[in-house]
Amino acid sequence: MNARKYVSLNKTSKPTATRDLQDLCDKDILAKKGGWRSTSYFLKFMQPSI
Repeated sequence: MNARKYVSLNKTSKPTATRDLQDLCDKDILAKKGGWRSTSYFLKFMQPSI
């Protein structure tokens, strides 16, 4: 998932989506891959092996 997908699913703003996703990473629920505009988030138990 990325912030754009989160925005469309939750009908929220981009800054809120980014904060929410970062909060889930801080709580060890999501893992972050990539950076800047290509950042993707994955559930910890579904983290890709790439």
